[in-house]
Amino acid sequence: MDGFPLSSGTYSGISSVKSASSVKYISPGYPNYDYHIRVNSPAIDATDGSSVSYDIDQQTRPYENMADLGADEYWPFELRGIVNNGEIHLDWGTDTSYQLGEVAYYTVSLTCEVGASSPNEIQCGEIINIGDKTSTSLTGLSNFKNYTIQVEAYDSTGELIAKSKPITLFSTNIFIYLPVIVR
Repeated sequence: MDGFPLSSGTYSGISSVKSASSVKYISPGYPNYDYHIRVNSPAIDATDGSSVSYDIDQQTRPYENMADLGADEYWPFELRGIVNNGEIHLDWGTDTSYQLGEVAYYTVSLTCEVGASSPNEIQCGEIINIGDKTSTSLTGLSNFKNYTIQVEAYDSTGELIAKSKPITLFSTNIFIYLPVIVR
């Protein structure tokens, strides 16, 4: 009307404007100033294309199909497992360090191959809350049976922040030791 901030006329591209009630940052503002996006952010896969190959953390973009809006590309955090006889030791601590100011607890979900025994810590098909620990172990497992595990991070209100990539592992009692030959 008054030409401020733009003069009157026709503007192209307005149909590409996206709106949402919240971007769903991990912890914007004081005290953490964490502007990484959560797993359920409307910014995920919201671009029509991007010429930027890396996000603010130097993670490649896009993660899957399309790039995320903004400086951060959402990536699930890495879940690592070490197998042993009847055991799987899990760790995800190094990949979640940026979330430490906001994560109140983690949950572990477990799916077991048919015929596999449930670990001592959790029943097959269940989810347990393990508090704010960034590692745990599953014991009493059936050797050579697959266990699929995923970890999720939640804030103090119970809202999901991030998920790990699911991993499938099996414990084993067979270990091969190779000799070292030095010349």
